[in-house]
Amino acid sequence: MKKNLHPSKLALLTASALALPAISQHLSAAGPTTTSKIKVHAGSYQEDDIQEEKTLSANRGRYDVDIGQFYLLTPMGERGEFTLNLAYEKMSGASPWFTLPGLDGEAVQIMSGATIADQRTDTALSYKHFWESFALQVNTGLSDEDDYRAKNLGISLHKELNKGLTEFALAFAYSRDKLRPSDSEQFLDRVQTADKYLQEFGVTLTQVINASTIVQTSLNYERQWGFLSDPYKVVFVENNILPDSRPDTRHAVSWTTDMRHFVDAANAAVKVKYRWFSDSWGVNSHTLDLQWHQNLPRDWAIIPSIRVYSQSQANFFDNTFSESSTNTSHSNDYRLSAYGARSLGLEVRKKFGSYALGLGYKKYRSAAEYSYSKSPTEAPGLVDFSLLTLKFEMEFF
Repeated sequence: MKKNLHPSKLALLTASALALPAISQHLSAAGPTTTSKIKVHAGSYQEDDIQEEKTLSANRGRYDVDIGQFYLLTPMGERGEFTLNLAYEKMSGASPWFTLPGLDGEAVQIMSGATIADQRTDTALSYKHFWESFALQVNTGLSDEDDYRAKNLGISLHKELNKGLTEFALAFAYSRDKLRPSDSEQFLDRVQTADKYLQEFGVTLTQVINASTIVQTSLNYERQWGFLSDPYKVVFVENNILPDSRPDTRHAVSWTTDMRHFVDAANAAVKVKYRWFSDSWGVNSHTLDLQWHQNLPRDWAIIPSIRVYSQSQANFFDNTFSESSTNTSHSNDYRLSAYGARSLGLEVRKKFGSYALGLGYKKYRSAAEYSYSKSPTEAPGLVDFSLLTLKFEMEFF
């Protein structure tokens, strides 16, 4: 593949987009990286206060999260490359707890109170070995929180075809999560420990269209089973407060297509990405990402982006439930409601030889009216947030 693309164009194509899914990170099985790359990101995530008319809680504040990320890609021997991803998050604030019927008939959100303080560390390791026309990648990871631990393992096979213009990849991933909810002794209906599992299968096809365009499409299937409810949420059923209850299995299919194109006339690169998702809980979603990487004089670049999202609600979602409901599963988690989201982002980058600095800002807004799947039920806990990110990147031999 490298012989068929102008190096500067390929660099712009791959730099112009956010990372692809983990099962298809690399665009070619032709050979390992010949240089080492380091990326360090620091971010601040802040959720907007919930609107006063949508809650009965005196404290309307929500989550604030401090984020740190480290990435290393380096050659390992003559035919291998090693990747290390580290992440740290420190979060505090309040989250939606449950909903109640309001005096005007509209549901109102009860917040957990500003009592949540947690931190998460995430470590992911990957080794990819290359042969003449194919590569084998093995990855593993561990994510740890005060009340949650997840372990995962994955393997993928990448086969190069059509003189390096086409790549076909197969991938499998497995994870086991261990839940240890806090304050379970204070809430009798809250589980003390629980497990959940995930298996994922994926197939990916990457095609070089011409010297300026790459297209990648992937089809994934995942199966989850075990304890899939949220131990911290409860549901109002008539005059009773019951634990959040969801089916103990979930099957999902997703299709993602990503196109990257270098526009010679503008000295810029564009990325268009679409994702369709459907699961056995009744959730169907569509996501469209657009990004424009505009190069400027003196190694400056500006990268505006827009994201549009829409989903239908789960079969067992509602803000409140009546005793006549025959559905044994019930949840008022706003993430399972029918809603849509819009986000706008802007990043400014500057290169200094083999170094680069970037500053990015993203604003996210969600609402039921943004959903293409209309529903009479609007969750009052829908979230708006802002994300500020500082980036440092370095490449060396």
